[in-house]
Amino acid sequence: FRGVYVPAEVEPDLLCWIKAALLLLPSDAAASHLTALRLYGLELRALFPLHFSTNTTRHRRRRDLRLHRRRGLLNVLFRSGVPCLGPDRTYVDCATILGIVELVQAAEHLLNAAHTSYDEMKAYLERTHIDGVLRARRAFALVREHVESPMETLVRLALVFARLPEPEPNPDLRDAGGR
Repeated sequence: FRGVYVPAEVEPDLLCWIKAALLLLPSDAAASHLTALRLYGLELRALFPLHFSTNTTRHRRRRDLRLHRRRGLLNVLFRSGVPCLGPDRTYVDCATILGIVELVQAAEHLLNAAHTSYDEMKAYLERTHIDGVLRARRAFALVREHVESPMETLVRLALVFARLPEPEPNPDLRDAGGR
């Protein structure tokens, strides 16, 4: 970014880009939307623009940064040393950008990686009334626990959308002896 420098030998990664962006943003800015989802370990879509949320009214006009202004108090957590929004809020924020299939992938990743639980996310979706929550609720109806990869989600949803029987994700298979 203009005015932010790193040594030439540093290979910019996600954390480097986020820390650089935070130098340009309001002091209460926290990673949100797809950027926070990347901090939680799931890469959907391009790295840029980086998304951040703030309670200030400050504007930032940059093609590679999106600053979302929020009215309510932000629940900020720290992931890898940088501020970001919680997993449940990140899921709802992503609903303003992602399609249904990608939203199911995001929720199942957050559940499988134990960033949140099924019951916590469901309760958050029921009690919140923020932008994106209606789409997030629709997608959450397709979310299943014990799904271990985004590709597994794609295969399962392809079968469901083709009106074939829905497979049970990662069941325990045992023989007559219990092995």
